[in-house]
Amino acid sequence: MSHMRYPESLFKVQRELLSKYHVTSASQYYSGEDFWQTPVDPTESQSQQDQDILQPPYYLTLQTGGTEEPVFSLTSTYIPAGQSTREILTGFLSVDSDAGNEKGKIGSNYGTIRLQELPKDSNVPGPGQAQNNFNANADVSKELNLLQSGDTQVVRGNLLTLPLGGGLVYVQPVYVKSSGVTSFPLLKKTLVAFGDQVGFADTLDEALDQVFGGNSGAAAGDAENVSGDQSGSDTNGGQSGTTDGKSDSGLSSDRSPELQQALNDAAQAMKDSQSAMKNGDWTAYGKAQQELEDALNKAIELDK
Repeated sequence: MSHMRYPESLFKVQRELLSKYHVTSASQYYSGEDFWQTPVDPTESQSQQDQDILQPPYYLTLQTGGTEEPVFSLTSTYIPAGQSTREILTGFLSVDSDAGNEKGKIGSNYGTIRLQELPKDSNVPGPGQAQNNFNANADVSKELNLLQSGDTQVVRGNLLTLPLGGGLVYVQPVYVKSSGVTSFPLLKKTLVAFGDQVGFADTLDEALDQVFGGNSGAAAGDAENVSGDQSGSDTNGGQSGTTDGKSDSGLSSDRSPELQQALNDAAQAMKDSQSAMKNGDWTAYGKAQQELEDALNKAIELDK
């Protein structure tokens, strides 16, 4: 049963119902003053946020108030319903997604929903406000501008909400990615927020220490993963850097015209595949996939 997990689609329905039915008073339910809503995903572009693209649930291994040890869970958050001038967190929802590891037997707590309701006078920022705090921090903005130079692009990861020390902390990974055809995002920094305090460091451990003004006592397990200069870019146009004079694709920086053309053909085939899949044209998709395979095989042969 260990390969199973709680269905995200079911959880989305349940969190929508609980946004209203957590209210147990008939008068309060009738007034609607205590209704909640799922926040818009603050990591999306402004145009996507204007379309009310909701923050998705996230699978996380964490310890909530109703558990004695970390549990694999599906999680989401709530903010007050309606248009509010300041987004605050009102609830943290999680469901036990651990189906158990015994064959043919479902875990005893699988599907258990836990709702952590914050006090009404709480001022814990919601996800959108936390993202705004990250964006408005002068030190964070300065470092992100330095990272985003040349052809290097800064990519924000998911904004995660985690219970910690009786409160809730926000964590967001920050990646860098070059514009190379075969480049991929590399973890560079970690953003952490607790209340209005913001930490920004190479590792989660360091960011937590910044937020709590010293040794946070947390052991995220990434203390040795200091990124240093492994940003996936170098000074030559932002291509992924290595120490052996090769570019992000692992090929020699002085590529032959034939090899470069093969890589360009592969990139175009990937775009054609995505376009065909989006349009439901499976004949064109199959053709593009074959062209992609041919281009990659040619590139491999030329690089020998």
